[in-house]
Amino acid sequence: METGKLNKRITIQKFTDTVNENGFIGKVWVDYKPIWSSRDDLQGREYYAAAAVQSESTVKFGIRYMKELDQDASIEKTAVTKLYRIKYINSILDIKSIAIIGKNQFMKINAMAAN
Repeated sequence: METGKLNKRITIQKFTDTVNENGFIGKVWVDYKPIWSSRDDLQGREYYAAAAVQSESTVKFGIRYMKELDQDASIEKTAVTKLYRIKYINSILDIKSIAIIGKNQFMKINAMAAN
């Protein structure tokens, strides 16, 4: 992956505890970290595999390595794909899978429009 292609701004959101106006603790999505990424639509075999499960809104994002999103290195007990999601322009996308590229240099994130 080339760093010059990281030209799309996304925000990683985290599902976290918060205290509401009544003093009760609840879970909400909060903006966690804005980062630069590349955005790739699925092509070829990936596109047809995604279409087979009716996920035509699947998008691949390429980002620099983030330890927080590395399932093996994460200190979080909850699965990373349930703890984080992506906000891109006016869309919210659930993270479906994350692949590490190189020696902890980049990550490829497969994400799908949230329901």
